[in-house]
Amino acid sequence: MNRREFNRTALQGVALLLAGVVDAAQADASSDKNNNFHYRKGSIISEQVVILDAQGLPHHLRDLLRVPGKKLNILFVFGGGAMGSSRSTGGIWCPDSFEDLHIYRTLLDNYGDRVGFIAVACPPVFHSKSMGFVDRVFLDYPPEAVNFKAALAAFISSTLTAVETGIIPHQPYFDPRFRMLMSPQEQESLPVAYGSIPSWQGAFRAADETQSYGVPNFWMLGAQGEVLVEPFRGNVYHPHGGTLKINYSLSDIRSAIELALG
Repeated sequence: MNRREFNRTALQGVALLLAGVVDAAQADASSDKNNNFHYRKGSIISEQVVILDAQGLPHHLRDLLRVPGKKLNILFVFGGGAMGSSRSTGGIWCPDSFEDLHIYRTLLDNYGDRVGFIAVACPPVFHSKSMGFVDRVFLDYPPEAVNFKAALAAFISSTLTAVETGIIPHQPYFDPRFRMLMSPQEQESLPVAYGSIPSWQGAFRAADETQSYGVPNFWMLGAQGEVLVEPFRGNVYHPHGGTLKINYSLSDIRSAIELALG
């Protein structure tokens, strides 16, 4: 979808879908073996993990992993578009994600014919105010709120702009409520307006993660949702007063892919 086509009608659909998806995930939480679990090598991703496309339509991640002829998938979870703010690097709000998009593009170029690729963009849920929007608008407002819909439209539009410029190599999916990587502490403080919390929420976050977001990260997943190797995560290229930390490189991920394919 062209970013200019994301109109008011589509936004209303997103609001309804967000509410419905959360309820459906919560309803099946009792059967999820990964409840309160941090995914790592050997984990099986819950069938209830849901992400949205640019039109606001929900997709189960496990369904997206079943690509005919491809037994391996790369999942890249990253900080997406900067919502029109000048506080960006190449149109991306997360500078560390911008750096690792170089890795993602190279992997896609090298293995796109043999490996499935899924990118999921996360918004700046904890500092939306600095991006020119209401503070914590993605967390503290219901999906039908005008403020939420405006912020979501800006996030999706700015992310699609990064696709048009080539920073992001293909159209990603979206996690507008930051469900995949939310810390237990943040989950405990969520207001009623956020809605119910599925059992898999936060399972993509490392147990020892200290950053608010924990993006970017790479996952190698099998067609049935199995995590094949330990996730590649924790690169901090722009520490903002903290410590520079490089946990993995393109070579590391490439070697793991070659081993899995072999």
